[in-house]
Amino acid sequence: MAFKGAGETAIHTTQLQVTAALLRTGTPLEDVVADVLEATCKAVTGDPRAAKWDWRQEEHDIRRMCCDFVSKAPELSAVLPEPLRASFEAALAQGKTAKIVYAKHIGWHVRSWQNRSADPAQEHANGNSPTSAATTAKGRDWNYYDSTETTSPRWLVKSLLPETGVGILAGQWGSFS
Repeated sequence: MAFKGAGETAIHTTQLQVTAALLRTGTPLEDVVADVLEATCKAVTGDPRAAKWDWRQEEHDIRRMCCDFVSKAPELSAVLPEPLRASFEAALAQGKTAKIVYAKHIGWHVRSWQNRSADPAQEHANGNSPTSAATTAKGRDWNYYDSTETTSPRWLVKSLLPETGVGILAGQWGSFS
């Protein structure tokens, strides 16, 4: 973990990897937040650029990383602190999609919504309106307001970089791309 490090050594990348690994081992969320915050503090010790670091915001960001990971991997709900765990598992038991979010006036809480069925007939049987043709229609290439037909571009890298014209290649900060 390195402050302003490139690629895999960047603090944020390391935090993501470590929080996911610790949560997968069953480490409680609060312990993961404390351990990763402590490691982050040690990683920036002595670096003058880190003097203005907002540690409360950093703790909040680490907790959000953990909550987002558990929301995406609901089988890890056992690592959540009790008030969140009960409401998260209750939403899952009702067949809903659950996500842990933060609001200033409420704090950390669980939001949930009904899962959408992959089968449109099942959606209609459940009382939900069937999807319209406009939402399911496949997009097409560029077109003009008149009947002029367009031709597909020639690609240097298929569907990514045109043979002629303008393209953008981006990379992570410090990767020299």
